Amino acid sequence: MNWFSTFLDIGTSLYTSASKFAMDSYMIDTMSKMGQLRVDALNQSADALIEQAEMQQKEYELERQASQIQSIQQLQARVSEYNDALEFNNFMTEARLGGGESMSVARFVAAQSKVVTRDLERLDTQASLVDSSLRIRGRLSMLNGITAARAQRTKAMESAYQNTIDMLKVYGSPFDTAKDVISDFKTVGTTIYEHLT
Repeated sequence: MNWFSTFLDIGTSLYTSASKFAMDSYMIDTMSKMGQLRVDALNQSADALIEQAEMQQKEYELERQASQIQSIQQLQARVSEYNDALEFNNFMTEARLGGGESMSVARFVAAQSKVVTRDLERLDTQASLVDSSLRIRGRLSMLNGITAARAQRTKAMESAYQNTIDMLKVYGSPFDTAKDVISDFKTVGTTIYEHLT
């Protein structure tokens, strides 16, 4: 076999393995970038879920604060209504009885005081229940957001792992292709050395 034919065969083999290595490297890089885009999208989705949960928790907090203000206003309105009725009753009693107070009026005022006290207790209990419910809903919203974000981040990790496995299945290890190129270079070097000596 002549040396030109040997070099041509070696050159063709080197070109083929180097081209395969370059194409595999390009394809691995492309698949890697596509996989990274999916991972990035899943991570951004996780971040969005956390932001959404935080916003929802803030909405519940604002609703809770508005509910507290509303309950305070209801309590104040009920006390004001009672005081107005008491003043009116005192005025009417004074006008009718000339300043004296009968036993029936005193019992009526005492009974009304108890009714108002029960109303205030009921309003306070209702406000506490609403407050507690909104706090819990806010916390649950945040926990749901965190759980959903963790699931997205887990999907991102699974996707990155699966992308790596897929690349290895399709292209094999890039080190194997690099070994072929190095082996071809070694063959070229050995052949040149043999022909020169």
